[in-house]
Amino acid sequence: MEFWKSIPQSHDPVLRITLLWKSSSSCPQPTMVVSPHNQTPVRGIANISRYVCRLFCPELYEGSGHQQSALVDSWLDAVTGTYIFGSSKEKLSVLRRLNSHLGSCQFLAGDDVTLADVVAYAIICGGPGGQKLTDNVKKWINCCRSRPEFQGVPTVNLTSS
Repeated sequence: MEFWKSIPQSHDPVLRITLLWKSSSSCPQPTMVVSPHNQTPVRGIANISRYVCRLFCPELYEGSGHQQSALVDSWLDAVTGTYIFGSSKEKLSVLRRLNSHLGSCQFLAGDDVTLADVVAYAIICGGPGGQKLTDNVKKWINCCRSRPEFQGVPTVNLTSS
């Protein structure tokens, strides 16, 4: 009884998230069950990222309105679909698209970091490595690395093309 009295009481809402990781040959995409009672699944890295972002930092997804959200969605689909599951030729196509876009923009979907940057950075820098990256993509990665949102994300050896 004394133990519970020593814990500060808070009237703030509490959210508890439990992550269970298991391999499943029937579902190659990551799946998050939102409600254990209803067994509501959210499938895929992009959809899980959107869901969590809407809960905790909606400005990274819906920041400047519908147009920015559509651009974020486009990049999420490219990096979580084509880049992860595509052939080496398709991955190269995504990197070229990134390079072209980042030649005129500092970030993927606006003037500041969005969910697209966070997810793309994690996938490209946390992947198996060995990718040959262009100067614009390397510049973007270095810019991201210097920001607090990206601290603690593990990276692999990346090479310039």
